[in-house]
Amino acid sequence: MKNLIILSVIFLFGIFSVSAQNAWEVFVEWETTGDCQFEDEPGNGFRVAITVYDVANDMVVVNNDVMDVSETTFSHTFDVQTEVQYHCNLTGIEIPDFIVYAAVYMGNSGSLEPICMTKSTNTGYDCQDFSTYGIQIPLLSFD
Repeated sequence: MKNLIILSVIFLFGIFSVSAQNAWEVFVEWETTGDCQFEDEPGNGFRVAITVYDVANDMVVVNNDVMDVSETTFSHTFDVQTEVQYHCNLTGIEIPDFIVYAAVYMGNSGSLEPICMTKSTNTGYDCQDFSTYGIQIPLLSFD
């Protein structure tokens, strides 16, 4: 019984460590629900994109960072350290107040037309949010 408990704790720790957020990253996760489903053909996948905008200084910090992933992938982590850390270290600007826009497109690489799209606007982040834990976008759902 003791061994079973120890194995369970190790397993749970492993699950939580896989989903742990690192500093200077933006984690985007999505799920497919409802009528939005892939056709059974090759080339299906998702295109995930983020933009980081500093409202206080009216500056785009990360401009439409895009990644294409397979149809069996439901999350992506963007490393934004270079851009955001540089921006946070600028002198002579207001204290940054970030908005993170996230969008996920579901489609086929051959057709260039998205089947479905979901997006979100997430506000109220500061440099400490990025530098301490990174940003986790709330789960996006295709409806």
